[in-house]
Amino acid sequence: MGRSASGPARVPCSDRGSRVSRPARIVPDYRALGSPKPNGGGRFNVRARRADLRGAGRIALFVIAGFAPIWVVSAHHVPDVNQELNSFLRNFGTPLLSAALLWVAYVALEPYVRRFWPNGILGWSRLMSGHVRDSRVGRDVLTGCVFGAVLTLMEMLYQFLPPLLGRGSPIPHFQSEVTTLTGIAVVVGKVFDNLVSGVFVAMFAVLGFVLLRLIFRRTSLAMAAWFVILALFQAGQVLTSGTSMWIAAAYQASLIAALTIMVGRYGLLVTAAGFAVANLLDDIPLTLSLSHWTATTSNIPLATVFALTCFGFYAARAGQPLFGKIDMANG
Repeated sequence: MGRSASGPARVPCSDRGSRVSRPARIVPDYRALGSPKPNGGGRFNVRARRADLRGAGRIALFVIAGFAPIWVVSAHHVPDVNQELNSFLRNFGTPLLSAALLWVAYVALEPYVRRFWPNGILGWSRLMSGHVRDSRVGRDVLTGCVFGAVLTLMEMLYQFLPPLLGRGSPIPHFQSEVTTLTGIAVVVGKVFDNLVSGVFVAMFAVLGFVLLRLIFRRTSLAMAAWFVILALFQAGQVLTSGTSMWIAAAYQASLIAALTIMVGRYGLLVTAAGFAVANLLDDIPLTLSLSHWTATTSNIPLATVFALTCFGFYAARAGQPLFGKIDMANG
């Protein structure tokens, strides 16, 4: 018999002189499954030269180069080399960790997004390639600024509308970073921290959405799953909001819908710009009165948002006149 009931298959006598092959292994066809072969993440991407190391390096350099002047301006300096070195190491630990995490996340994320969702990372890839004034970059930044303003408007309505309806006010979180009023250096550091935070959150949000696309293979199903997951995470906010549950539920549903559209429809650069602008407008106390004592610290985040919006509009025009052309012949 070729195979016994209690042991492995025996080699026939006529075949013993030939080479005995190893047992066959079942190798899954990952291409047929529509998912990438498991490869160890970012390390394999670097070894296989699939990762965008230049873009990852520029992100890390942006974080490090941004925090360095903030430390120079905001830290308390003394004429002692040892204390200055200790202050530098103590304050620069978190920025270095953030830069390293962003580098690793981008190296692990970018090849998969480029392969399975190239449109979602197109604007970001052009920005990392140095094409700052590309029309796609400008469009994504401008769209992100719009989403950031919409998210801020939703937060304002959520804070101020319930008392007008005779309901209790929610727990106040809107523009609660009062420490930024202590000086320009503090508010500048907070502005840059919000910009980096927007990139950080957007990176992992897009990574999660790409994983859902790989699992469900359809964008519509991935967006539905994304909505459900965010709803489960935000359920605690509804129960502990401090206002009527139906108001908190409506606000969270609108917020999750906006985030789902921003991530699933427009991609990484729009998400990063949207989170950054929303953080700037939601965290720092703002005023439109130039005579108020908080006007100086308020103008810096407003000027940052205005500059991002103007840049997005300018770059999106792709060299065309900013307000179009006037046809004098037909006018």
